[in-house]
Amino acid sequence: MELLNRNELAKRLAGHETALDIHSLPITVADDDSLRSWKFPVPPRAGGSCSRKLALEPFDALGAAQAAVPGSSEQDTLRRLRSLRAICAAVAERTSAQWCGVYQVVEPGGGGGLSEFGGDDGAANLLKLAYVGAPSRPYFPLTAAFSEGSNNSTVAMSGRAVVYHDVLSLPGDAPYYVCDGQVRAEACVPIFGGRGEVVGIMDVEAFQPDVFRGEGLGVVLAACAQLGAANLLRAISQPVGPKASIAEEWQAMACRLPAKLPKEERDSLRAAISLTDRSGYFELSRCPINAEIEQRMEQISSLVSGEEYARSFNPGLYSCARCGHALYAHTSKFTGPCLWPSFRAPLEVSSLHTIAVAQGAYNHYSCSVVELYCAGCSLFLGHAFEDGATTGDTHPDARWRHCVLSLSLQFAWDVV
Repeated sequence: MELLNRNELAKRLAGHETALDIHSLPITVADDDSLRSWKFPVPPRAGGSCSRKLALEPFDALGAAQAAVPGSSEQDTLRRLRSLRAICAAVAERTSAQWCGVYQVVEPGGGGGLSEFGGDDGAANLLKLAYVGAPSRPYFPLTAAFSEGSNNSTVAMSGRAVVYHDVLSLPGDAPYYVCDGQVRAEACVPIFGGRGEVVGIMDVEAFQPDVFRGEGLGVVLAACAQLGAANLLRAISQPVGPKASIAEEWQAMACRLPAKLPKEERDSLRAAISLTDRSGYFELSRCPINAEIEQRMEQISSLVSGEEYARSFNPGLYSCARCGHALYAHTSKFTGPCLWPSFRAPLEVSSLHTIAVAQGAYNHYSCSVVELYCAGCSLFLGHAFEDGATTGDTHPDARWRHCVLSLSLQFAWDVV
């Protein structure tokens, strides 16, 4: 198994940029009915696994895809889905894969009703737009809990590709999302937009091992890079600025997920640390923080809290979970690009103690980055990135994005 960040993906893409040209593929219009709706297996109540029982009613794929792009017409959407289906078919053919699908990241909607299709009404989701192969679920929730059993959600939330060369060689306790027992190799790759954000993924599965090495992986990467540049997974086209090369578009580092833990270790941590007893979490904190302890705190926060505050916009005040020092008002929250809750600014400048990070030293971010600590007790909170205006904050004062661990926070209603 390989986990590949954007720098590593760029290296693997180099030399394969023309392995597939998505703009020269033949487009079929004779089978539009299969784009308008399709059958899908009834999603299990929990986890990322599949079921074999098909739902009685087909999924309104055209309606969902049209709703994901505000202002698009039915014909615009059909043209987009035809292109995406042709790309999936070409990737499957050229890699000898049995399944290929393209998914778009969609924000939480107000209509509800996504659970029957595998989605989460309170979170962002991956929406399957087009595919070739066996039926599969329409939605994948982008939540910490669901990502523990889903390659697709993990890739979309972390910005890192996951490549399995032979699933039969994995350790028995290795986390792997099993839908078809015949699958031996899989490549799940993020698709990046013009601002470096993850706008979707491509998932490709083969019944033979070692398919996604060399040229095979190159075909998938070329398709994903061109999909991002062509803007087929975003709102009606806003031209993407020119780049020196496709590979260079993949250089910026996306927000990542904490490394997954074996089941036994997850169970042990859940028994030792809870929302009512965070002492073990607090004891880990250091000022200044180091990479090993930071990752451990990220793992525990994700495991214990589910990063619930990322999806909550209730009126109130966020304080330090250890000492109660006031940190953030709910009015400063916005929907950012990563797993953790995002804030525009602290309640007061004096609310935080910060330590500047050397340029480019944190996960290859090119913007300014600072470490965040509670000014009252120095509990590690997270990081602030000077990229808020380009990562989801639409406020006139958008500048910084404070990315904070939920387990370091305590929320109180209606204080502000």
